[in-house]
Amino acid sequence: MPAAHRRHDIDALRVLAFGLLVLYHVGLVYVADWDYHIKSAHQTAWLEVPMTLLNRWRMPLLFLLSGIALGLARPWSTPWRAIGQRSRRLLLPLLVGMLLVVPVQPYIEALRGSHVPPGYFDFLGLYFGGHPWPEDAFGGWAYGITWNHLWFLPYAWLYGALALAVAFVWRSRAGHAAIAAVHRAPLPVLWLGLALPAALAMNLLADAWPDRKDFFPDLYNHSHYGAVFLFGLLLGSGDGVWETLRRARWWSLGASVVLALAYFPWLFAVDDRLPPWEVWSLRSLRAAYMAAVLLALLGWARHALDRPWPGLAYANEAVLPWYVFHQSLIVPLAWWAGQRGLGPLADVAVVLGGTVLGCLLLHEFAVRRWAPMRWLFGLPVRRDGRRDALAG
Repeated sequence: MPAAHRRHDIDALRVLAFGLLVLYHVGLVYVADWDYHIKSAHQTAWLEVPMTLLNRWRMPLLFLLSGIALGLARPWSTPWRAIGQRSRRLLLPLLVGMLLVVPVQPYIEALRGSHVPPGYFDFLGLYFGGHPWPEDAFGGWAYGITWNHLWFLPYAWLYGALALAVAFVWRSRAGHAAIAAVHRAPLPVLWLGLALPAALAMNLLADAWPDRKDFFPDLYNHSHYGAVFLFGLLLGSGDGVWETLRRARWWSLGASVVLALAYFPWLFAVDDRLPPWEVWSLRSLRAAYMAAVLLALLGWARHALDRPWPGLAYANEAVLPWYVFHQSLIVPLAWWAGQRGLGPLADVAVVLGGTVLGCLLLHEFAVRRWAPMRWLFGLPVRRDGRRDALAG
């Protein structure tokens, strides 16, 4: 397999995207009226505005970048090897995370709800022993075991595996023509290519398949995120579109602002009982806003981030361990802070600072320096001075 085609702007944007994800999950502890695994006594309503602005494009950005990474790797000549390599990079950390990292989250949820007595190892015996849980004992109670925040990994693996399974398409004349068409497209066509599939998924599928991250029957999320991943794959498979996005970055940013001003005041003004036309309109505006933001982020990243950055390689490699660890630090830290009745500033300092410090220490001393742990967490393992070629 040829070496992956690396780009500093995509790597830097990936680091920033996962950093925002950590901040977003910390914010869920404090934003009022939003469900989360644990809530602080210091909740505030004003956080809903920035959290909602971020919510509308944070996960599509991760899937877009995952698709771009696969396209940049150009693995079409050895697709089955690439599927195996991608499985190690995504499914192995998922398994390790579900077995060793995630269970502290349902334990604290079940403990707070008085569904289990104190004792983490006793809980693990019940958790892995098929114990039937009462309704809402923890997120994923109906399945008895949960992947919680790690749901992104199997979804990204699925879309990559499907793309690699039809590698002959991307090697064909039709595949090359499709990629070339995307890279010749003007900005409005690119925007429509992102917005239209999202609007159709939201309006036609979201009600019948609610967003529960159930994987197998999750037709809405697969249609939405799968389309974004495919769009990223097409972007990563060529070079022509990047200059278009860079030149149009101000237009994309301006469109993002205009669509945000049309969408969010309307969204915050309505209640839950809306006529169908208003539901369709709001969902379509949401999709349009999401598409404009993603294109603006790509254009500005190409303009401002496409150069070597000190520490970028280290940070880019740290993304996956940080992603696996972060929520299993947030939840117990928030529980600990709540048990001690800390004031609002101290509470936030403990949860946010402890999460960042914990991720840093766990990555540096439990994962990064040990070849078996690197392998288990999907990181490149050096062999004869070389790294695995396939990114993402």
